[in-house]
Amino acid sequence: MLNYNDNEQTLLEFYHTDSLKNSVPDTQDTQDLATEVTQLTANDATTDIQKLDALSTYLQARLTFHHSQNSEHDFIDPLSGKNVVDVLVEKGVIESANDPSIDKFLVSSQQFNPETFLATVHEDTPIERLVVGLDGLDRAIRSHTSELKSVLNDNYKQFVSSKHFIDEILTEFKGLKSHAQQQREKSKVFNPANRRKIDASETLLSELEESINNLNLSSNLMIRPIMEHNAKEAKVAALIEFIKDNTQIFSLPLTLIECLASNDHDAFIDTYNRFLSDKDELLRLQQQELDEARNSGADGESRKLEKLHALQNTALSRVINEVTKIATEYRKKAFKDLLSMDHEVSLKSSRKMALDVKFIDLVDKLHRMSEGSLEVNPIFDFLKSQLQKVEKELVYQCEKYDTKFTQMQRKLVDYITSLQEQRENGSYVKYIAEKFESVEEYFKASALTSSQNIDREKERTIVEIFHNSENLDLSIINETWLVLSNFIKSIEETFASVISKFVKNYVHYADSSNGFNVDTQGELRDFFFVVLNDVISKLMKIFYAQSPSELSKVTPANYNSFLPYHTNSLSTMFYLTDISSSFNNILTLAGKYTSQIGKASKSFDTNKQILRLREVSTLFDQRILEAICATWVNDCSQLYDLENWEKYEGFSESRTSNKTVYTKLMQVSFYYELAVLETLRNLIVRPSDGDEDSIRIVSNYPSKRILVSLEIQFMRSMNVLIDSTIKRFKAEKAIVDEASLRDSKTEQCTYKVLTMNNLSALSKSIFPQLIKKFDKLFNKNLLLQNLKLFADLDLVKITILDDINEIEKAWIEARIDEHFALVQRSRSSMPLAVDPFVYECLLHFVTLVHVLRPITDLHTFTLIIQQLQTQFLLKFLLSIREASEKERVIAAILGNIKLDLDFFVEIFGGLASLNLDEYCVNLVRIILSQIDKIESIFSDLGYTQQEIEVRLERALEQSRSEFSCFGAEIH
Repeated sequence: MLNYNDNEQTLLEFYHTDSLKNSVPDTQDTQDLATEVTQLTANDATTDIQKLDALSTYLQARLTFHHSQNSEHDFIDPLSGKNVVDVLVEKGVIESANDPSIDKFLVSSQQFNPETFLATVHEDTPIERLVVGLDGLDRAIRSHTSELKSVLNDNYKQFVSSKHFIDEILTEFKGLKSHAQQQREKSKVFNPANRRKIDASETLLSELEESINNLNLSSNLMIRPIMEHNAKEAKVAALIEFIKDNTQIFSLPLTLIECLASNDHDAFIDTYNRFLSDKDELLRLQQQELDEARNSGADGESRKLEKLHALQNTALSRVINEVTKIATEYRKKAFKDLLSMDHEVSLKSSRKMALDVKFIDLVDKLHRMSEGSLEVNPIFDFLKSQLQKVEKELVYQCEKYDTKFTQMQRKLVDYITSLQEQRENGSYVKYIAEKFESVEEYFKASALTSSQNIDREKERTIVEIFHNSENLDLSIINETWLVLSNFIKSIEETFASVISKFVKNYVHYADSSNGFNVDTQGELRDFFFVVLNDVISKLMKIFYAQSPSELSKVTPANYNSFLPYHTNSLSTMFYLTDISSSFNNILTLAGKYTSQIGKASKSFDTNKQILRLREVSTLFDQRILEAICATWVNDCSQLYDLENWEKYEGFSESRTSNKTVYTKLMQVSFYYELAVLETLRNLIVRPSDGDEDSIRIVSNYPSKRILVSLEIQFMRSMNVLIDSTIKRFKAEKAIVDEASLRDSKTEQCTYKVLTMNNLSALSKSIFPQLIKKFDKLFNKNLLLQNLKLFADLDLVKITILDDINEIEKAWIEARIDEHFALVQRSRSSMPLAVDPFVYECLLHFVTLVHVLRPITDLHTFTLIIQQLQTQFLLKFLLSIREASEKERVIAAILGNIKLDLDFFVEIFGGLASLNLDEYCVNLVRIILSQIDKIESIFSDLGYTQQEIEVRLERALEQSRSEFSCFGAEIH
């Protein structure tokens, strides 16, 4: 807090002065000083300046503050409360309080250095203690701040009055001093008394001469403005006279503005052109007058004329600049209106005729405002501007597409990566199954039966549904496709509208018969072809961003510059078909425009340009076909994902009503392949437009190379379908548990039989129909060739059939081995009856009839049964031979063996299709001969032939219902 009762000693130490009386000049001293200065200046303006200097020195001495030693309070550390001097002396930084370097460590000093203070005084002080001291110091400052504010508020009037009084004295003093200086400067005027003080040796004559010179100089300075004013009056008079004589010129800016205000453009242009003529005539007359003066020899007159003309031309130049500015603005506006017009030469409608009139009117105005310059050609500038707009728009669209397609590809990758069970380069073939279901529903609703042999109407329905825009692919993939599709369509629209207008205008205005011929040097023509080739190159760069590969080795990854990641063949065919149509239309228009521009310019070889466009068309067709085939084959390799072993009745074999049962996937593949072939045909085989005179850029029929490549891809797709079927078979086989033969079930072989049926369907119906369709669409003869494809199918079928037979044979062998092992371990004789293992094996045959026969064709099923019959008899023969080595065992079971054989033979003996074949009959004979040999060894067999026949008849009667299916299965 402030202490208002401090003693004199404390105040002296605080203000660093020796006495309170002399510390600040009091009011009386100040007033005396002011009076003294005033008298000094008033008495004599030329008083010696030394007296003022002495007075200034005296005043400075009275106002000087005397420095005193720092108080004890200044040495206190505000952070720790210790004496700074003691700390520094202790550390050896200073020797005493009188050390000059002490100021760097005192907070109250102007030389205070906070960094040196903290690094030296508080070198060892913990940061926590410094923070605490800083907080205390902050609180103290805040408490004293409020007190200081209150003191200032209480003494505000005294502060203001003191400051005001001091400022008045200082201002008065400065004014007096300035007045004295002015008086000294005026002392140059003749003043004998003053001059004697300055230099007593100067004579009165010299002083008088100097004074006279000064008076002459002053008089001249006074007369000069009068002379200059008279000269200006003369110039103004001459200028006024010149303006009066040429009023029509100097009033022209206002006239032009009035013409524009009344929309009288013809008057504006006529007035402006008249001004140009008058200006030239005036300048000519001036030059003629000046030449006459020079020829007369009057140099003074010629110089006078030159000055007069310069004055007149200065005024004239201002008018010329103003008029030129108005005319320039008018010309700019007219030219802007011309360039902004969407002009197209045509006389077919009144509206377009009005536009033509307006266009020609603007051109005429610009011609009339061209000041006769032959270089100004508004139509040329208009056409060039029109072409520049096209170039700018095309570049913008290309850049916009690159950015947006890249963003969509990145977004697509992020989305697909986040999904579960997504394979690398995989696509979503589930949409192919959905298209198939749509076809089936349409057939059912239309009361059409869906079979392998379908007519043209059904084919058309299949193609339309598979090529429909609904349910093609993931929505994000469709969005990515739309970026490319919309971009190509926008380019097509630009070619069909904006570029078409330019070409029409160019052809019209480049024709000399129309009175124009604006492109005599071919500059616009060359610029047009630069823009045309540039945009086509940019488009082709999209499709050939990656190096092209052989068509037989294509994969979707080779075409990511325009194929969205993970796209399937449905979306690829749909969007690339539209894109191909738009691109071909662009090339067709480019060829048409090339021909028109070439004919109009009459000096351009269009053949090279047409040839280049045709090459681009061929390359584009090949690239599009590669991309579609890549996704086509890729989808075929993944169709096994759709296999759910759902049964589907398909084609009928000849001469029978028996239908092969295969899975629905085969029918899906058949419809899908038909749709692909039709789409490819529509893509590369184009109908003729009937215009024989037009230049054809896009070929109607594909090249031989493309057809060969397409044939390779077609055969590859069928091979991939087979591989996909086998891949699903192997995956299913890995799932089925075949570790235990006893626990294995015949139902587990269902997928194998269905796989064979699928291969049979492919071999006998699906592939032949597809190949026939391909030959018809592309004029080939693949069906007449001996294709390795069918041999591979038969080989795979045999392999799967052998796999089925091996499992069933192993099961039968296990039953027979189990029975004979049990017999060998038994010590008691067995009753005469058919053994259980025979019934088990026959019941297994029954299971095969009920499980496999409904889904297997008769020929294949008969092969399976005959293989198992043969295996039963072979194993039965081997087991008898092994048992015959032990007489006790063979004697106990010999009657049962004979009864078992007779029972097995009788079960299959009377059947038409499942009867024993010749090889089995021979095996039966060998077994009977083996039994006869054994019977000859023993004298007492324990049974008779009659007993065997009776037991056989009884067993057949009892099992008639169980094995009746063997006889009924052929019906």
